[in-house]
Amino acid sequence: MIATGLGALSVGAMIAVAPAVNAAYSGVNGEIAFVSTRANDGTFGGIFQVNSQASGLGNASGDQSATLGLTDGGSGNGIDSEPFFSPSGGTVFFSSNRDTPNGDWVIYDIPTSSPEPPGTPTELSQDPGSESYDDYAPSVANDGRTVVFNRNDTSIGALDADAANPWSTVCVVYTPAGGLSAPGNDGSDSRVLFNPVNPTELLYVSGNDHLHLVTGLPALASTVPGNQPLCGAANGVHGVTDTDLSANAFDSYSNSQDATGTYADENPDWSPDGTKIIFDSTRDGANHTLWQMTNIASGTLTVTPLWGSQVGGSSNESQTEPVYSPDGTQVAFVQQQHGVNTFTGYIVPLSGSGSGLSSAKDVSLSTQGNGIINDQPDWAPVQPGTQTPEVPLPVLLPAAALVLGGLALVFERRRRPAVRPAPSERPTAS
Repeated sequence: MIATGLGALSVGAMIAVAPAVNAAYSGVNGEIAFVSTRANDGTFGGIFQVNSQASGLGNASGDQSATLGLTDGGSGNGIDSEPFFSPSGGTVFFSSNRDTPNGDWVIYDIPTSSPEPPGTPTELSQDPGSESYDDYAPSVANDGRTVVFNRNDTSIGALDADAANPWSTVCVVYTPAGGLSAPGNDGSDSRVLFNPVNPTELLYVSGNDHLHLVTGLPALASTVPGNQPLCGAANGVHGVTDTDLSANAFDSYSNSQDATGTYADENPDWSPDGTKIIFDSTRDGANHTLWQMTNIASGTLTVTPLWGSQVGGSSNESQTEPVYSPDGTQVAFVQQQHGVNTFTGYIVPLSGSGSGLSSAKDVSLSTQGNGIINDQPDWAPVQPGTQTPEVPLPVLLPAAALVLGGLALVFERRRRPAVRPAPSERPTAS
């Protein structure tokens, strides 16, 4: 949760391993954006970046020196949440309630080369001064401009970030029959994600906490507004299909297929090659643990826990909010830690020597102790190494100033703060 005086759930940012893919550069994984309570006693929210390649990671002072600020909640006027990098790494999209008098949530973006202050985020999803919706959890297609997001926990919206007035391009892409996942009255697990190699496919979490895949969407347009072909998709019309992946997947741990879905599959992320999905789930256990879905295209869907030893025990610490690294060799995620509201991070390979969770390298991301939460990670694209770039993409520039604020966050990936009003208190979309 995010807020002054609110209790926070116990989870922290971590890193681990997954399959390799083609990258834009033969280089190294970029920075990791995340949100944190590291400044001003958690009284407001900001987004930070940490150098995932820094040699000092694994000790508090090294983590702190490798971390820079990107946003500060509008000088503490609101909360910034759910960062998501553009494909180039030059822009971070996020949601915030910083500028709206009624606390409405809006999608923003900010260049990574112009941190706040003096840089200023741009309001994208609503006309400034006329906000009346709650827009959360942005993600962007591989064109770098078509942004999809959760509107009011009921529908999938889209906008063209390259338009002169992006809010004028907002449309409803798709309205799931069961709505979008909204546990804790905050719709926190419902980030919608394009397949990174196929923008005609969208992954979302339904109201019953199942992973769903919408396929057969029209191709994105190259003209402004590029998102318009997506508008008004409907299941069963013009080749659009909505498949409940969770219900159709064979669970390798329980050796069964559970179409009833009494578990919660949440916080999914695509592998960079679009062939696998990582997510957290309560399958076969009281706590959230990390799982991977494979054989998506073949129709023989299979889900497998990353660490079977973590499944089925209520005493094990929850693991949530997984995101693949750009080169497909690592996964960042969060895990509950010892101490009051303490969230830390780790680095651990998932294959080969030292691949077990017990071998995780602690990456605490803060010099402070109990009560510090580092959450909601997202990974910047691969950055150039010494090799010749395959495709000339902008280099992610580090931010130049530390943020003067922090926030307490809820425990699932992309999980936005629960300080926003309960559904009965929120403005009704018009």
